[in-house]
Amino acid sequence: MNSTLNGPWRLVYLASAALLSFALASTAMVWVRIEVTSKRYELQRLVNQRRQLVGKLEALDVEVQRLSTAARIEPLARNLGLAYPEPGQVAVFPIREVAFLEQERR
Repeated sequence: MNSTLNGPWRLVYLASAALLSFALASTAMVWVRIEVTSKRYELQRLVNQRRQLVGKLEALDVEVQRLSTAARIEPLARNLGLAYPEPGQVAVFPIREVAFLEQERR
């Protein structure tokens, strides 16, 4: 028996190989397309989530600005019994000492 394929069997073998190759390539293309679509949806979800988080951050920044105004803090401090310091109670540090203290914080 000859081990090489001749005649009609060779044609069947080649057609089967071509059909299998086509099926594998088609499956790979479909899988890649599904992955691309999935990643696009994920990207859009992340873009929307980022947009929401940026909006929340902006709202929190506005709230911090509102809550840290002197007009709001002074009445609260007075209610707690706090007052402005007398001139002798204020300590003024030279700039180099303040820079030294800032370096210690880091």
